[in-house]
Amino acid sequence: MASEATPRQSPCSPTGIVLVAFTIGMVVLLAATSKIREFDPDEFQHLQIAWLIASGEIPYKSFFEHHTPLYHFVISPLLSNAALITDGNAAERMVIALRWIGVVLSVGILALTYLIAKMLAGRLQALFAVALTVSSLVFIKKAIEIRPDQLALLLLLVSTLTLALARESNWWRWCFLLSGISATFAILTNQKAILALPGLALTFCAVVAQQRASARNILQACGIIVAASVITAIPLLWYFWSHDALGDFVNSNFLIVAQWKHTSAVRRLLAIVFREDILILFFAGLGLLDCLAQERPTSIWRLAVLAPFFSMALFMPIFPAVQYQYVLLMLPYLAILGGIGTAMAIKPLVALRRPIIQFALVVPVLALSVHALSLVADERSMRNSQTLETLRYVIEQTSPDSTVMTSWTPGIAFRKPAFFYLFLHPEIRFIIPEKAYASLAEGLRNRTVSPAVIEMDSNMKQLPSEILDLLMEGWEPTGIGNLWRRKTP
Repeated sequence: MASEATPRQSPCSPTGIVLVAFTIGMVVLLAATSKIREFDPDEFQHLQIAWLIASGEIPYKSFFEHHTPLYHFVISPLLSNAALITDGNAAERMVIALRWIGVVLSVGILALTYLIAKMLAGRLQALFAVALTVSSLVFIKKAIEIRPDQLALLLLLVSTLTLALARESNWWRWCFLLSGISATFAILTNQKAILALPGLALTFCAVVAQQRASARNILQACGIIVAASVITAIPLLWYFWSHDALGDFVNSNFLIVAQWKHTSAVRRLLAIVFREDILILFFAGLGLLDCLAQERPTSIWRLAVLAPFFSMALFMPIFPAVQYQYVLLMLPYLAILGGIGTAMAIKPLVALRRPIIQFALVVPVLALSVHALSLVADERSMRNSQTLETLRYVIEQTSPDSTVMTSWTPGIAFRKPAFFYLFLHPEIRFIIPEKAYASLAEGLRNRTVSPAVIEMDSNMKQLPSEILDLLMEGWEPTGIGNLWRRKTP
């Protein structure tokens, strides 16, 4: 039997007002912390890759990389400023500015989450979905960072929304076209977005089924999506083909990543969700029950639009090393279910329509606010002053044409790498061939490889003993974190 509809609430109700104020306040707070919060090593990885592209280097061929590169190409024009390699202030400003791009993308993610949830269930559910998204620890940790995941997620949500809008739109051909373009751009931004394709296919099937489309229109819609995807991908693939790097692109993004050392991906994925975002998971469970309790057409439609979440959750563990940002790709879909579940949980109180009850509904929102603010405060306590000091040292104390050897500590940027493998976290060290290590050792010995600075962190210390001994012998601490400089003869 279908559940009763949740009584409608105006955004001007006490609950709606508090949810909107909470969301805006969280965005402002996250934006404010972007200037002072510590950097994730991933951020300097993406920063350095984009700068290398701006400097004319070819990803996968000139240096090792294992992410699809659209995000890096998008931000690379910002990094072509010559002042970045000589002016420490300019370098610092650019790093913070790139974080602001993450903030802007995150606002877009919240807006699209609201639109999809409102279309599926209503305003109140949409407001709760946005509030749950912005209060998630995964969102708080990753939304403002310099990384491709926000852009990939934004594009996935655009693809989902336009696909859903095709159901009742006279502009359905344009909807399918935009959906195909957006999904392809999402994959070219982050290859893990490919896991959403089975879910988007289910959304497509639900759209054409509810349209009662003719066989001709179905074939036309399929042709539009496939053509849009192929045409969208061609320029980037041609770029790599013309630089004799297409094989490297495929190998680095899909084949090598599959060889990474496994780290209990299923267990880690569940640990991240259950440990960090159990609140969303609880309300998402209620939301799933509410969807299943609706009339069959409504139930099928809601689940079909949210199908990208189910396909990503099902297939994400095929990646050997699951990280927080992987969960970010699924978060808005999960939060939409959570918004539906939250609205269902408070439905008996909303139905009473008494002023005192309306204000009582503010209490759980305030509790959510306290929870979210405590998470932000914890992140805010980790300052980035040492990272920026490291960056300033590299820019001001090394020559622009010098090389560097990075490991997995943020801070070094805007210098070309001395080693093909820019970063040395365990998954990358696992795939570095012995001949690459031998070549590095030989270069260090005869001084053809002589970086001005190196990151002597725990990952660097896991390199083969011959290489580590040469580094310990030829470089010394600067007194700034893990940054070491080349000894003067």
